[in-house]
Amino acid sequence: MKLPSDQSVPETSSGQVDKTLFIIAGKELDIYGLKRLAPGSKLACLWLLHPRLMSRKSMKSTALNVLAAWKKRRRAMDQVEEVDLIVAALDQSNHGSRLVSKSANLSWVEGNPMHAQDMYTIYHATAQDTSSLISALPVFIGRRLDINLVLGVSLGGHAAWQLVVSDPRISAAVIVVGCPDYARLMGDRARLSSLDSYVLTNPPGKSFFGSPFFSKYLLDFIRSSDPACLLLNQVYECYEGSSSAPQDKPLINCSEAPIARLQGKKILNIAGADDELVPRRVTEPFLERLTRRMASDSAGWSDDREFELIDQVYEGAGHEFTDAMAHAAQDFICDFLEYKSQDPKIA
Repeated sequence: MKLPSDQSVPETSSGQVDKTLFIIAGKELDIYGLKRLAPGSKLACLWLLHPRLMSRKSMKSTALNVLAAWKKRRRAMDQVEEVDLIVAALDQSNHGSRLVSKSANLSWVEGNPMHAQDMYTIYHATAQDTSSLISALPVFIGRRLDINLVLGVSLGGHAAWQLVVSDPRISAAVIVVGCPDYARLMGDRARLSSLDSYVLTNPPGKSFFGSPFFSKYLLDFIRSSDPACLLLNQVYECYEGSSSAPQDKPLINCSEAPIARLQGKKILNIAGADDELVPRRVTEPFLERLTRRMASDSAGWSDDREFELIDQVYEGAGHEFTDAMAHAAQDFICDFLEYKSQDPKIA
């Protein structure tokens, strides 16, 4: 998968990249920018979540580019309280230094019949691990984390959606080619993978959910943690009906009220128009429903002046994190940190 190239590398006085390795609760964690913190400043931490089949090391350029962008932005800021930034990169569950089973990271077409179960539990565990590390990191660096942000790519984008929904300490998120609606994503992928449980039913896909490829127990699991369920109170299945157009119907119902989940948060959702692995069609229905719910007085969204959802689609881009996407992510992060630097609630 294509990731951004190096744009600028902040270095220490010795000419080395400012990166410190911590081992916290048995997990390796790379922290960038720790050696240049000003005493008494507010401290923000950007958590980086990498794509499937990669490791935390693949996020090095992203970490350095964001730090360089924030350093440049701070020079241009006047009369605002100082906010320092560190960037934390961890290996997702069953990836990098935590790899246990290579086959569990593969897809259906790559020979893993448990793809749906494996992928969801892997990135769900990563979201939980990140929340745990947010609590633990201050113990090791001797500083409080005043602001937490997350940037996730592909599999990391799925995890970032879960994290911004589930952890109140995450105040901003950049999701790059990720999806908040797991049932819709995997239903579409089952169709493209020509799974028997999808293509051999009438209409195609009608019996996929509840089959061994996507069991009712997995549906029970996503009920309590998938953003589509937690924010919209329903997960929809998508299958081909009597016409050629996919038909939506409620698959499971949930009871969570959305307002407390995203109140005051900022989200940048980045997608490639030509993405075939996480196609726009599987994310767009969620974003449309969420936007409508935000606009509904009855849902309480109109009272939340702080919440913001920015949706950007890049023409000509596939399942990748391009340099143009990276620049947009950096601008979003710097804008958010500049905004938070003037927040009197952060002491």
